[in-house]
Amino acid sequence: VAIETASFSKYAGFTGVRLGWTVIPKQLLFTDGFPVAKDFNRIVCTCFNGASNISQAGGIACLSEEGLK
Repeated sequence: VAIETASFSKYAGFTGVRLGWTVIPKQLLFTDGFPVAKDFNRIVCTCFNGASNISQAGGIACLSEEGLK
């Protein structure tokens, strides 16, 4: 089980845009049984407002079939 992180910086030439993602498996738990993903989400939502709509639209476009060409 692993936590994965990635960004669009090199993949799509989005240097400076700061758009990326993190994947945390649901089965990853702390020793007390609390899901790591829930804690991570709480921390990120508290400290970060998220990417702009323009950045998100660009990221989605890069992942579309047309963008992958």
